[in-house]
Amino acid sequence: MFQLRASQRAEAAAFQRELRAERTSAYGAFLSALTEWKNEQINWYSRREDDSGGEIVQAARIESYRLKGIAQAALSRVQLVASGQALVIAADQAFELTRPIHRARDEADLEERKDRAKKAVNSFIALAATDVQSAALGPHYRAHQIISGLASQGNPQLNDSGPEVNPVKGPRAT
Repeated sequence: MFQLRASQRAEAAAFQRELRAERTSAYGAFLSALTEWKNEQINWYSRREDDSGGEIVQAARIESYRLKGIAQAALSRVQLVASGQALVIAADQAFELTRPIHRARDEADLEERKDRAKKAVNSFIALAATDVQSAALGPHYRAHQIISGLASQGNPQLNDSGPEVNPVKGPRAT
């Protein structure tokens, strides 16, 4: 029985490590693709201002579309591995707010569009960091947090001298 539980814990820990690595990779790839696409959107805007309708503008537009495709693929990967809908919505919002950057009417509008996109990206990063950290801590993290919080508040039943507490099964005499 002990060996079975130890084996199950080892499998669960390995799964959590793999999940964390996959999420970290997916979120990082999305952020990288989004940043490259945003920078090309800015380049497209700048080229449009410098050379209205020329080959340089056309090349910037084509490159922007190519990078958009990469960002869309990375977004799909985020949608596959994210633990919750809030993270998917934040990723979608960051993507959608990056899309219109090149359409800025002037420098002030460009800065405003970049700022909105940056805020959306920062929101995604905050949620993604929490998602990755919770995957690293495993499924019993929240129960452990609650129990630790109660112990630190002076509950004598949950401190080091009290009974041992398994977050899944509850108190157990030692």
